[in-house]
Amino acid sequence: MKASLFAKLGLLLMMSLSINVQSQTVNDKSPLGINVTGINYWSSQWMLIDVMKQASDGQGHLWAPGNSSTWHTGEYDKLDLDDQGWPKSLPKEDDQTVQYRYVTSIVFGDNHHAPTGRYVVLYDGEGTLEYIGPSKVSSLSSPGRDILNLPKDSALMVRITQTDPNNNGNYLRNIRIISPGGICNRDAFHFANRPSDCEATFTPFEYLYQTQTFHPLFLEDIKRFGSLRFLNMFITNGNGEQTWETRSAFNYATWALGTGAPFETAIKMANKVQAEPWFNVPARVNDDYIKEMAKLIKSQLDGNLSFAIELGNEIWNNAYPYSLDATWMEQQGRATWPQAAVTDFEFRLNYFGMRSAQMCQLFKAEFGEQASRVKCMMGGFVANDWVTDRILSCPLYAQTEGGYVCSKDMYGVAIAPYFAGYFHEDKYLPLWQDWLDNEFRKRL
Repeated sequence: MKASLFAKLGLLLMMSLSINVQSQTVNDKSPLGINVTGINYWSSQWMLIDVMKQASDGQGHLWAPGNSSTWHTGEYDKLDLDDQGWPKSLPKEDDQTVQYRYVTSIVFGDNHHAPTGRYVVLYDGEGTLEYIGPSKVSSLSSPGRDILNLPKDSALMVRITQTDPNNNGNYLRNIRIISPGGICNRDAFHFANRPSDCEATFTPFEYLYQTQTFHPLFLEDIKRFGSLRFLNMFITNGNGEQTWETRSAFNYATWALGTGAPFETAIKMANKVQAEPWFNVPARVNDDYIKEMAKLIKSQLDGNLSFAIELGNEIWNNAYPYSLDATWMEQQGRATWPQAAVTDFEFRLNYFGMRSAQMCQLFKAEFGEQASRVKCMMGGFVANDWVTDRILSCPLYAQTEGGYVCSKDMYGVAIAPYFAGYFHEDKYLPLWQDWLDNEFRKRL
C-alpha cells in the first residue's frame, strides 16, 4: 500500500495535498518514491556491506539450534544469548537436557543474486566458526579474521560449533561478514570490485563498514528517488511491538528479525541519498514509543529533510497478516467505547483514526517549531471511500473530543493501490526482453 510525499512508483497513488508539497531539501530531480525492500537472507538486493545484518534462521530468530542429525531442534528457549544476540555458551556433548549442540544462521539462501568472490569475516572472542557454502582460505585467515570465497549460486551460512573454550567469558561475538569489493576515490556511490577498477584510490569495504552501512550499488540505485518508504524494512504488517524497549536495536547482531530493521538504519539511508523518508509506525505501540521515536528522528535525521509518518499499514484489510493489527484495533475500540452500537469493523476504523491523530499530535509536539517537517499520513482505501471517510471523521472519537475529526492534522491520505504488480508474470517476459534489448542498443 501507499506512496511517499510524491507519487510513488510501484506503491500507492497519493490523494490531494501532494500537489502542495514545497520541498527544496530532498532529491528534487525525481518526482517518484519507492518502498525499500526488507532486510533478509533471500533478498536480491545488495543493500548492506556487512551482510551478517541480514542473517536469520528463516523463522523469526537469528540462530537455528541443531545437531548432526537435525537442522533445527526449535530449542530457542535453551539458547544462552547475550543482549546483542550472540551465544555465550553451547551445550557439552554429554548434556542430556538439550538436543542441540551448535547454532547456525543463514546469511544467503540459495541466492542467484548474492555477490560472489572474497568475503572477510571479522569476529571477537574465541571458538570455532564454520561456513556452509563458501570455502575458507586458511592461508589468508588468522584469529579474528577469516577469508572466504563464495562461488556463484551458493548459499552462505555461518555456524558456531564451539565458543568460549577456556570458560573465561571470551565467547565468539560481533561477527561481521564483509562483502567483496570497495569504493573508488572515497565516493560512497562508486563501487569497485578491485583496485584496478579505480583511476585513483581504492578503499576495501573492510575498512569502510563501520562508517558506510550501505552498498554503493544500492545507493546508486535508490538515489534516483525523492522519497523512501520503509514498510517492508520495518516489517510493518503484523508487527506486535508495543514498547520502546522491545524495538530493534542498531547494535543487535542482525536486523532481519520479526520487528524489522532499526529506525536508525532508515534514517542513515535517507540522509545518505537526501530523500524524504516515510516511516511506518508499528500499529500497536504506546505513546511513550511514539515520543521516543520522534526524539530519535529529530536528533538523527538531517535538518533539511521533512518526513512522513503513518500508523501501521492497510488496517482495513482483513487478510493475514494485516488482520493481526486489525483484530487488535477492534478489541481496543470496543474497550474504548463500550457503549457504542457499531460493528467490529467500525470500532477498528474509529480506533485507527484516533491513534493516527494522536500519533501525529505527539510527533508535532516533539518537533515544536520544526513541526512543519512532520507530514502525517492517514491510511485509506481507494476501493471504498466510506472506509476512508470513516477513518478521517472518526465519529466515536469526535463525540468525546468536542467534534474534533481525525483528518484535522493530516497532511495526506495514502489510498492503497499498487500498479504494475503483474510484471513478474511469464507472459510479460518478451516485453521486458524487448525493453532491455532496446536500451542495450541505445548504449552501443
